[in-house]
Amino acid sequence: MSKISLSKILFAGIFILFLTTNFIVFTFLKSNGNKDTFENRNKTPFPTLIADNYKAYFTSIENYFSDNFQFKYDYISNIKYLRRKLFNFSNANKKVIYGKEGWMFLNACIYSDIKGMDEYCGLFPWTPKQAKHAVDNIETIKKFCEKNNILFIPIICPSKHTIYYDKLPPVYKKYQNNRYDELMIQSNGSLINYRELFIAQKAILPYPLYYKTDTHWNPLGAYFSVMDISKILNKKFPEIPSLTLNDITINKTISPVGLDLAKMEVINYDVEEDNVQINLTTKIPNKVHKAFIIHDSYYDYMKVELKQLFDVTEERELFKKPITAKEILDNKPDIFILEIVERYLDEINGDLDKGFYK
Repeated sequence: MSKISLSKILFAGIFILFLTTNFIVFTFLKSNGNKDTFENRNKTPFPTLIADNYKAYFTSIENYFSDNFQFKYDYISNIKYLRRKLFNFSNANKKVIYGKEGWMFLNACIYSDIKGMDEYCGLFPWTPKQAKHAVDNIETIKKFCEKNNILFIPIICPSKHTIYYDKLPPVYKKYQNNRYDELMIQSNGSLINYRELFIAQKAILPYPLYYKTDTHWNPLGAYFSVMDISKILNKKFPEIPSLTLNDITINKTISPVGLDLAKMEVINYDVEEDNVQINLTTKIPNKVHKAFIIHDSYYDYMKVELKQLFDVTEERELFKKPITAKEILDNKPDIFILEIVERYLDEINGDLDKGFYK
């Protein structure tokens, strides 16, 4: 038997000590709670051994220890901080793009996330036929609502990188029209072009319209849609005022806490966010009775002011189920609002419920 070298024994001892130390640290410093707040999901529970599935069992054990390790996100945060500061790298799969002056962007323009920013650049546009189909769907819903004495208001929100494209890294260039452009061209003015509106307003206003470290517009950006809704309502319900920027107060503070994109990157420090808050000062005593609203997460930033226009609002998320004519009629609204961000435009480009054609 060959003599084992001292270096091999030392290496084996260090390895065993490392494993033992990690086990002891995990035992006494296990993270609290069952929710991973950074990834917005439940932590992996300790698995139950199943005789015919040993591979999945050990994988689940690895995930359990990873999810419940006390210093998991401190380690990730420090590594990403060094990568960002030294090399301006984003995370491994480039889910988040680091822009200029602390701006961050979601590297996705369509629902699947597969093509990243290519759709913004115009590399995966709709054909004129596809864009026309989306516009026809919106017009069909509008005609159905008019037939049933319901006012239909579609709100198509532009993605942040299409407004603050000047904050993107220079590599991202727009070569031709993308889906939002084609939709607006085919709509022939029947849809409000918030991209054009916001690009014009950002040059005038001393406040941003979107969060720097979040995917969403901020309350001020969202208020522009509320102003447009109030103007549309005013034509049918004169008691509703046509709101303007003079009807709100605006306050901006600087926060050292990043929002959803910063959380995706696990950035705990060296980040600043412009928190723009608004307050609707105009009182609206006479309201429209009821609005039915189907929406994505952009609605969260407009609902405080929007709800002041109605006595009752019924809401549901866009992705819960397909939009049907029966659902709209069952809610008996005066107003039907469909809010959707451009990233999810495919949701209005499929086949409509047959009830809309009756």
